[in-house]
Amino acid sequence: MKSDIGDTLAMSAMGAFLGYMAFGTYWHGALFGFLTFAISAVGNRVMAELRQRST
Repeated sequence: MKSDIGDTLAMSAMGAFLGYMAFGTYWHGALFGFLTFAISAVGNRVMAELRQRST
């Protein structure tokens, strides 16, 4: 669980950095960071539910 949070935050930071580097504005960095965070959080939730069902 804690590793999922760390992974999500790391991916969010990378997404924000790539968004900023691609478009050169903080708004795009924030947008890409938020989208990466949301997608990763949903993926982590789905994987947690699948793990819970398999045990």
